[in-house]
Amino acid sequence: MGYLLLADAAQFGAAAGVTQPMLDQASRLVDQYCGRPEGFLIETNQGAPVCMAQLEPTLSIPMGPIAAGASVPVSVPAWAGVAAGDVLVMDRGTATAEAVVVQSVAGLVAILQQVQHAHAAGQALAGLCIKEEGAVPAKGVFPLRRSPSIPLAAVVGGRLVQLRRADAGLVLPAEEGRAEVSYLAGWVAAPGALKQACARIASNIASKPVADDLVSHMVDGVSYRYSEHSPLAFGGYIDNGAAALLKPFIQRV
Repeated sequence: MGYLLLADAAQFGAAAGVTQPMLDQASRLVDQYCGRPEGFLIETNQGAPVCMAQLEPTLSIPMGPIAAGASVPVSVPAWAGVAAGDVLVMDRGTATAEAVVVQSVAGLVAILQQVQHAHAAGQALAGLCIKEEGAVPAKGVFPLRRSPSIPLAAVVGGRLVQLRRADAGLVLPAEEGRAEVSYLAGWVAAPGALKQACARIASNIASKPVADDLVSHMVDGVSYRYSEHSPLAFGGYIDNGAAALLKPFIQRV
């Protein structure tokens, strides 16, 4: 999924020779340049956040049928390794799509914290959200690296805890030590600056061939690198203007 459609490209400054595949390649270059392998877009269903749009599931778990309600028990296969705090996506891309949080697991039965829609037997998808793990600071505020963030679940000291937002992150019980937080981060539609950057990068792709000596960053089978001898990054496709547009979106570690 790209950040900019060809029909809208001209209004964001794309050159006449730009194609949709070039815009899609530009979007992937943006993700790599900004250090966002999961991208910047989230999928929603009737306004409710579901998953990161550009992630592929790491696991597909047979599950269901599932009733709507709170603390819903479901059978899970032993090989799935489902644990408290996991976020599973049901019916992705349909009218009943939703992200459900695993509240607890006992043997081969998982308890889902809250299920909004009833689901027929199907596949629960794992790996479609961002997960971070680390120590909870003494003040109990766990920082999230990605923004804007939508917290889904947090496990502290082996148990699911209530999430409470703070300006700097999530407020978690500090005495428990370590936390594992699952969340989504991004926008339903790309901000204008991302679209402008994609238009600019796609125009550069249309206007120049790839240099032979660029190595290091693989995107669409082509290697790119930042050269210390040039102000241009990724083979010149991300020029100074595009880099300035992307600066607020670069992943900081």
